[in-house]
Amino acid sequence: MNYHLRAILFSDNVISLMGDVFVFAHLPHGWTRYEGKTYVKTNGSFKEVSLNDLFPQSSQKEFIRNYCENFFKYHGNGSYFRGTDPLCDHLDQELIKTFVVDNESLILVFQPYTVGGLGDVPFTVKIPFTELIGKWQAGNSLEKHLPITKNFLSSWDKNDWISDIQEDHSIAYQQKTNTQKEKSLKDFRDTQLKKSDTAQFKDALSGFANIDLAEIIISGLIGSLFGGAITLWLTNWKEKKEGKLRFKNRLMCLAYELPTNFTHAGNIQSPFRTKALEKMVYDEPLIHQDPELFKKAIDCLGTAQILSTASPYHPVLKPADGQHLMRDLAEYISFKYGIKGIHQN
Repeated sequence: MNYHLRAILFSDNVISLMGDVFVFAHLPHGWTRYEGKTYVKTNGSFKEVSLNDLFPQSSQKEFIRNYCENFFKYHGNGSYFRGTDPLCDHLDQELIKTFVVDNESLILVFQPYTVGGLGDVPFTVKIPFTELIGKWQAGNSLEKHLPITKNFLSSWDKNDWISDIQEDHSIAYQQKTNTQKEKSLKDFRDTQLKKSDTAQFKDALSGFANIDLAEIIISGLIGSLFGGAITLWLTNWKEKKEGKLRFKNRLMCLAYELPTNFTHAGNIQSPFRTKALEKMVYDEPLIHQDPELFKKAIDCLGTAQILSTASPYHPVLKPADGQHLMRDLAEYISFKYGIKGIHQN
């Protein structure tokens, strides 16, 4: 198990951290989970702020859901929502849980395989604070401290840090536009490689006057996040919960894909679509909890792969054989899990 933690934003009044845990618990590969913690100074002390604090009303929640759904329809390689015939066309509100902030934006972070695949980094949506005016809860604790323009460190883009930590605490700069600052930042990064996570944080925050408070916050947050990862490892509670959500999402994608193969598919000129089916068979560990589903899925995939390489036709199998298996699998998913594709009768 590996756990990685970094500060996305550190300022006088807002702190945002992102952690990710990687666990290799089974073949063929391990799994990753992301978590974000954002703290805002309220009445002299830092308190964690949640998405529900920022978007408590149903109309506000629908705004961010719709914003993210539309984003994934046009951005992100591997997104399940892209293309003329996407695997998914509706983003579940339950998938919007994790977030961090930098000095300019709210950043929503999605768990692996919930909105897309084929990526080693999380799918994210950045919403500038300026676009949230009138959309989130007016006067929320985060909004009260915006804009963040003085005395801050913002590092969402690892290759283009934005900072204001200077002797006179006067202006923000970008690494790529200031050669002198770029050298200083490189020296800082080189130092990072030799120090612990706690030491890295202290170096990054050394420009702040209230270092005692910073040390207290750092110790508490690192302990909280790392402790959460250990708890996750020991209890598997979070893995099971998010695993069920991932499994449901993959079932939905498969249910949307299967009806496209009911007709006019079955040879090299018109191969079966099996992207979601392959994900379910090869990458989804929870499929083995339903042996009948696994058997139907593996039979369906094997037949589809054989027929899809036949030119012009397979000497024994017929396209109708594969189409029948596709229908049978779709009907099983509909009966057992109550999930149907948009073109399924």
